[in-house]
Amino acid sequence: MTGTTRSGSSSLTVTTPYYAQPATGNTVTIPGFNGNQLLVIIDPAGTLATLTITLPAASDGQRVVIACSQIVTALTLNSAAGSILGAITTIAANALGTAYCWSATANKWFRC
Repeated sequence: MTGTTRSGSSSLTVTTPYYAQPATGNTVTIPGFNGNQLLVIIDPAGTLATLTITLPAASDGQRVVIACSQIVTALTLNSAAGSILGAITTIAANALGTAYCWSATANKWFRC
């Protein structure tokens, strides 16, 4: 499901949230998506000692927002294309708002 929110002359197309329930040591691979923004909900049963999240190949200006319900002690962020600037290495419980924006010009995900 995709919805559009309009504010002034700009619009934001938000894709249905991507939900994952990983265990310690798992990798969450975020799929490519249509629209401007994807909310990724990480909802493990408890604290994770380690987790890897792989960001998708994206179109210029796309944004991924990561929310997590539990603590992740050691986080590895990878990218399916390009690199990541400002990658976080841990997540606090009930964390919301860690976002990454893709720049095709720089071929990087930037923390935004």
